[in-house]
Amino acid sequence: GVHGAAGYRVEVPAQWNGGLVLWAHGFRGDGLELTVENHPLRQYLIANGYAWAASSYSRNGYDVATGVQDTHDLATLFNGLVDRPERTYITGASMGGHVTAASIEQYPAAYDAAMRVDRSRK
Repeated sequence: GVHGAAGYRVEVPAQWNGGLVLWAHGFRGDGLELTVENHPLRQYLIANGYAWAASSYSRNGYDVATGVQDTHDLATLFNGLVDRPERTYITGASMGGHVTAASIEQYPAAYDAAMRVDRSRK
């Protein structure tokens, strides 16, 4: 879907455990095309009952503030689309790791935990 100027993707498993994991993507350059990607742990999350959501952010560039706001807005949107989660986690890689750290500092009551994902290791 689209919320404001950002695209988003939300997936909720049939046996939802009440947990929501937000994905903050990394730097994508300065181009105009906005894209949403799946959480790299998508299969694990769905198999274990977690819903997940990701935003394209409303603009590209190394813009942590926009990533923080658009991801927080997506968490709020999730409450209206699905339901209020029992627990909300935020994860991110690269610039998304910066977005994750800034999000937990700026909105400490909104997230139960945060984790930077290292995509260079398999």
